[in-house]
Amino acid sequence: MALGRVFFAGIGLIAVLLVPVAAAETFADQVRTFDADRRRISQSYDLPWSPQRRERLHRLYQDWQQTVRQTDFSALDHDGRVD
Repeated sequence: MALGRVFFAGIGLIAVLLVPVAAAETFADQVRTFDADRRRISQSYDLPWSPQRRERLHRLYQDWQQTVRQTDFSALDHDGRVD
């Protein structure tokens, strides 16, 4: 039984090492992710006035405002600033 755990732990370690490191996300990527999340939330709730939908969108908007506040726009390239 212990050997099985070590074997599976070794496979997990190999899997982690083989996962490529993602490139830094651009601001345009963040905008696309926000838009996709907003659409997904809007489509997930049948009633536009449901409290759950409002709460989830409210949290999404708060998170997005925090992201924008933390973004150093002067460090973005021209395309990033346009987004």
